[in-house]
Amino acid sequence: MRQLVLPVFEHDALREITVGRVDRFLKALAAGKSYSTAKQAKTVLSLAFGLAVRYDALRENPVRDTAKLHKPPSQAKALTIEDIEVIRQAARNGVGRRASPVHRRTVSWSRSSRCCSARRLASARCSRSGSAMSDVTVSPATVRICGTIVSPKGKPTHRQHHPKTQKSTRTVSVPPFVAEVPCQRLVLIAEEDSEHLIFFSRNHTPLTTDNIRRRLRAVLEDVEIEGVTPHSFRRTVATFLDRASGPDLAAEMLGHSSTKITKEHYIQPDERVDPVTADILEALAPRREVPTMPSDHEEAAEDQAEITALPARNEMHYDSRVFERVDWSKRGEYMQRKHGITPQVADDALGDPNRIVIDPDYNSTSGESVRIIGFSTIADDIVAVIVLQHEGTEYGVNGWSANEKDRRIYNEGSYAGEEGEAP
Repeated sequence: MRQLVLPVFEHDALREITVGRVDRFLKALAAGKSYSTAKQAKTVLSLAFGLAVRYDALRENPVRDTAKLHKPPSQAKALTIEDIEVIRQAARNGVGRRASPVHRRTVSWSRSSRCCSARRLASARCSRSGSAMSDVTVSPATVRICGTIVSPKGKPTHRQHHPKTQKSTRTVSVPPFVAEVPCQRLVLIAEEDSEHLIFFSRNHTPLTTDNIRRRLRAVLEDVEIEGVTPHSFRRTVATFLDRASGPDLAAEMLGHSSTKITKEHYIQPDERVDPVTADILEALAPRREVPTMPSDHEEAAEDQAEITALPARNEMHYDSRVFERVDWSKRGEYMQRKHGITPQVADDALGDPNRIVIDPDYNSTSGESVRIIGFSTIADDIVAVIVLQHEGTEYGVNGWSANEKDRRIYNEGSYAGEEGEAP
């Protein structure tokens, strides 16, 4: 109000502040400063004029009829594995002219803990050594997020005994190398008070967000990676989890109540479309020409030739060593990322002697793919695997944990088709 609104409207009477003036003010603010600044000013003005309307100082709120502010397009950007390694080396080796040993250690510890726990920056600095014995465990490696650091205006920075939202209180499993970070810190502060912070300044006071950002900038001063902020690690975790298991797990890890915020602000969009579309759209391929009838001479030659019976399709696909030639090079990575099924688990299910073979797959539009339902001892689960033979090579197309229908088929030991399915 003092910095944005009053310099423009402080000498005007309420009746002189019209819809047009407010609209021009907000548009100029969005163009000259930023969308978020204009949105904040619009909120403050709306509240002020709403109060004036309730006290009959105005008949209408002029902010209500102003044009909608258009948020500029933005896209979440995650770090790559190569970027993370460069940052790790910079923190370890001290790249950056202003990076002191304290800077490097702080950034290294903060980067390691945030890179796999996806904690907010304030939450990453508030684990305590008192309850840390229960908040941080090594076997299994877990970290409990149950507080945050706040810096109220006019008051000292301190630990707040609850995180940003109720959903944010959670215990997350982390890789062992991440759990080593707070454990090393616990050793350093073993003689301190039970309420002592794990991460702290040289004066044993809480680290503010400005501390971490300044130290990160110092470490990355000479590194050719632009736009890296402490929040970049949180977006990276969300993106990696989404690629491996979907947005639900990413939202749960970040402490979001729904996936909407996670998708909009934290997950980097994946430009790749599921390659299974190529197999599905193959059904739209042009029909091959019908071969011409053989001449009498050709029929006579065929009658004299030795006739060798061709094996049935299933016999072509399956022998004593089931699917030893299945090729997962084109679809194995996608299957693991989308459904959590590795090629080893899929091959294990294909090798089940009690497998059920549905040829063609009852969901196939082209009639070329085959569905195999088998039990994987590796995954300890029934798995449905889709395979396709193309130009003499048997390709693995996809695989997932069997649905209710496929489980029933496997338990019954056979499949005779259902009413309405193509033969």
